[in-house]
Amino acid sequence: MSEPRDPEQAWFWTPSWQAREREADAEIAAGHVETFENAEEFLGSLDEKAPTTEEDHMHDADLPLKYQYAWPRPGVGVDNVILVGTKVLLIKRGQDPFEGYWALPGGFVNENEPVEIAARRELAEESHCTFVGEPVLIGVFSGPGRDPRGWMISVSFGIQLDELDLSTLAAGDDAKEVGLFELNELPPLAFDHAQIVAAARAKFGI
Repeated sequence: MSEPRDPEQAWFWTPSWQAREREADAEIAAGHVETFENAEEFLGSLDEKAPTTEEDHMHDADLPLKYQYAWPRPGVGVDNVILVGTKVLLIKRGQDPFEGYWALPGGFVNENEPVEIAARRELAEESHCTFVGEPVLIGVFSGPGRDPRGWMISVSFGIQLDELDLSTLAAGDDAKEVGLFELNELPPLAFDHAQIVAAARAKFGI
């Protein structure tokens, strides 16, 4: 079993921070993301809700962390299937693994971050794409060997958009290109993203 976490370093587990996460989740679920005009504004709104220093939250860090889990745990990621007509939004990876391959916008979930917020954050960071509406769950993808970095689970979301202003898109974070591709003419995709796209097509009947 690993060494117990120091309770004094556990401010990010505290009730006030968890409440902030729930508030942010509720805002997105209620569709308030439509008040954001671009990706920078949306990402900035998440930064405003993040804790800044340990001192800001030590007042409710007096409950010790009681439980430790001795068994291996997977990493958790999110992927976004953004469908525009018969096309899907892809980013070209700028880092290994699969550097140079096209992939769905996505990435790792931060500690204590709801997967729904992580999906929108990663989409905005990698493609500057934001949208109004509630994405649907495409599925949870957990096949052994799906990620060469180790045991990884992806929670994948999808949405159909009537249109997407390409002038607002820009590659960011660890993506080096962004583009729309016809579903029937996809390039080779990283990881198991071809499977995720196929599941999204089945979900939406495309």
